[in-house]
Amino acid sequence: MPLIQFFLYSEVSVLLCALALSWSSLSLLSPSAPPSLVILIGSATFLFYTLERNLTLPPPGQSIFPEKSRWLKEHRGLNFFLMALSGALTLGLATKLSPTGLGSFLLLAGFALCYSIIKLPQPKQDLRPPQGLKRLPWAKSGLMVLIWTYMTLLLPALEAGSAVQLDRAWVLAALWGSWVFSNTLLFDIRDLGVDQASGCTTFAAKLGRTRAHQWIDRNIWFQALLLLGYLWAYQELVPVLAMALTSVSFLGCNRYLQKTKQAGLPFYIAADLTLVLPAFALALYASVS
Repeated sequence: MPLIQFFLYSEVSVLLCALALSWSSLSLLSPSAPPSLVILIGSATFLFYTLERNLTLPPPGQSIFPEKSRWLKEHRGLNFFLMALSGALTLGLATKLSPTGLGSFLLLAGFALCYSIIKLPQPKQDLRPPQGLKRLPWAKSGLMVLIWTYMTLLLPALEAGSAVQLDRAWVLAALWGSWVFSNTLLFDIRDLGVDQASGCTTFAAKLGRTRAHQWIDRNIWFQALLLLGYLWAYQELVPVLAMALTSVSFLGCNRYLQKTKQAGLPFYIAADLTLVLPAFALALYASVS
């Protein structure tokens, strides 16, 4: 049970998603790229999410998942040790980036900090709790898509340099962004009540629950078109099937949530881990081929 709680309540699932997406990017774009780049992306992502969760942790009574809030409060020592470890890895490996890669990495890091950790100034008459960029209408989903797509695909493409086919990279970036958008909508549907109370106007809040689910379905059709285009252009059936696992899984998660209206933490961990499926399938194919 303690191991399961650690996996569910720390940011291990986020770490796995970052590692898997960046590894998939390198596998499809530049297999010869150094594995240290994947470690950097995973450690930087884990650092931000762990920092954000611990610095903005609501009291258990105000949390969507009170048990998670209690667990994080009780294990602050472990969380800060993991933050320090991931911070040291991030700082050490970031020095290996190219000047362009390092500059863009630092710029995105600033955006990430302003997303929720650094609070934006607000009028005195605004009595809502101060928040970062995610308070701005429509900003949350866009920033999540931008940061995740850049970190897990465009940064690897940039560091791989001339070995990367730019048209392939942009098609995959659109697919990665579409996955992250679908994932963000699922979580924003869950958080509708909390976000509205805190003054965070998400895309799902603008759409409403029913239309947000419809947008996820439409987004999956868009993913299917991208995958068909990728297959037509590059004649790579196995990678397309590997990537299609994630789109099909998002469809299943969306339909399940439409029927149940609400789901527990294990469902959302599973929804997150659908982003791991392409890497798992590609690794399995590589091991048997």
